[in-house]
Amino acid sequence: MSERIGHVFLLSCTLALCGCAKEPTTPTILEASSNPYVSDLPLPINFKLEDHQSEDKVSAGHRSVKHVYRGKEKLQAVKNFYQHYMPQANWAPVEHSLSRGVYLLKYRKGRERCDVRIERMPSGLFGTVTQIRATILHDNAEMPG
Repeated sequence: MSERIGHVFLLSCTLALCGCAKEPTTPTILEASSNPYVSDLPLPINFKLEDHQSEDKVSAGHRSVKHVYRGKEKLQAVKNFYQHYMPQANWAPVEHSLSRGVYLLKYRKGRERCDVRIERMPSGLFGTVTQIRATILHDNAEMPG
């Protein structure tokens, strides 16, 4: 009996140290705001518009949106959010990239283009926040760099 308990203990320790094969997990998708600032531009809940850095207008039937949002979620979670929700808002993915800690997601809908730039920015003395810079322009307009 004690030999059997020893084997069970040894097996338990081996599994604990080596770990068991984990099943792949699906990415966490943040909850969408029920009241986004632009109806077809999804926004993760708890992200706030930076009024002093944002603008939007409609001219000659074409809209121009340049919004900056800030929140505390991780970059990867925000990227996953946009990859999940933009197609639901009828935005077709064109290109996604990661360069030096900055995600750039590009979409198209009809004659409009949308760039979503996601990065960490300094906040306060020692903190950082996640910043989303979303730009929607008509094809004839020039995208900012």
